[in-house]
Amino acid sequence: MIKAGTSFHDSSVVAVSCLTGQMILHLEDVYVDGNLRTAAITMTKISSIICNGHPVSTFELPFEDAEILKLESTPVSLSILLQSMNYRTRETITQALEIKAERVMIDFL
Repeated sequence: MIKAGTSFHDSSVVAVSCLTGQMILHLEDVYVDGNLRTAAITMTKISSIICNGHPVSTFELPFEDAEILKLESTPVSLSILLQSMNYRTRETITQALEIKAERVMIDFL
């Protein structure tokens, strides 16, 4: 669950680590109680990943990083809307992810 005083809006996903059945989103600039922090969202024993309405087996950032437009979390699911930009070509890609897992943990570093 996301605690009061925390906002992921305009935070950045700077890396995605995928292992068998597990994914970690590495975040920067998460607003927590008036301070900007880094964070990691770890999802274990993933049962499904839906990207823009289509099932996928894994997820990668299309460009260097992605801005979080919206994030909702429960102990077993993550819903996140991301916008990535290729800064050279100015191309943008918006992705809506729905991830179901045995466990979703948010750790502030």
